Parts: sequence; structure tokens; C-alpha cells
Amino acid sequence: MNASAVVSATYTYTEPVDPPEPPVGDKMFYIGETGYDSWADAYAAAQNGDTIIVGQDAEISGTVGKELTIDLCGGNVNVTGGWWPATVTVVDSQKPSGSFTITGASLNVQGGTLDLSALAGSQLVFAGSFWTNGSTVLKFPGDMTLAECTAKINMGSKPVGEQIVVQGVTYTWDGTSWGGQA
Repeated sequence: MNASAVVSATYTYTEPVDPPEPPVGDKMFYIGETGYDSWADAYAAAQNGDTIIVGQDAEISGTVGKELTIDLCGGNVNVTGGWWPATVTVVDSQKPSGSFTITGASLNVQGGTLDLSALAGSQLVFAGSFWTNGSTVLKFPGDMTLAECTAKINMGSKPVGEQIVVQGVTYTWDGTSWGGQA
């Protein structure tokens, strides 16, 4: 055996992280241990980078201009519209038991990033659509097809540069079709 061919490696074991326990209490939303009765109150208290945990089935509307994570925590959220020009990530630490529903006309994510990739496609319910522009990025659950995702987008004047991520592939609207990029 050639001694120069011996390779050593160091491995680090990391304990699996258990999902957080659902909040205990009667509030609709939580940031840490602090509970809030409405989305408006939780959003007003949130700082960029915070996670807002859903404590009960809830409704969200209005502008979301902060970089946030929304943890469904097994609950159901109904988005009735609004403008989300920031990076918002939606997760479900108790998945796949919660749902993220868009009702009404549409959710305007012009200029923002909405990351739904941590959810299952079955957790998304669309009675409305996404309204986007050329600087929007939408990240869909990995078990959805490109056709399922693009059917949910109202691109207005179909601006060049719009991006969606489906099954790990980024697609960019070139003015006539979605071109895939690895």
C-alpha cells in the first residue's frame, strides 16, 4: 500500500434539530414568547430577520416590507391581498399540517421575493394569483411542476427578467417564454 495515498478525514456529527413546539396561548401570532392579537400588531413589532409564528388560523393583508419568515406552525394562513416588496419566507415547522392560501384578487410581490420552497404543494391553495414585475422572484415547492407554478402568476405586462424557481431550477421570463437555467 502506498502511504502517500492514505487520506484522513474529520467528520462532525450534528444532533438533529427538533421543530419548535407550537406556541401555547390564545394569541394569533407570536414573535418569540410575545403574543399578538392581529397580523398588524405582530408586523408592527417585527424587526428585519424575525420569525412570526402563527398561533391560530389567521388572515394576513396589507404591505409586508420587512425581511421576515412566517412559520405556519401547523396553522392555516389566508392571505387576502397586499403588497410584499421584501423577502418573505414561509415555512411550516409542524409540516405538512398547515396551509398558505391566497384569496381575493392577488398578492402583489412586485420587487420582492416570496420563498414557499419549504412547503409542500398540497399546502398551497390559490383562489387568487401573484402579481409580479421584472424584479420579483417566486420560489415554489419542489413537488410542483412548472405549469402549475406559472398558472398562478399574473405578470401584468409580462416584464422581462421575472424569475421563478421550480424544483431547484431558475426560470427567467424572456418576453415570450420561461427559459430554464440550471
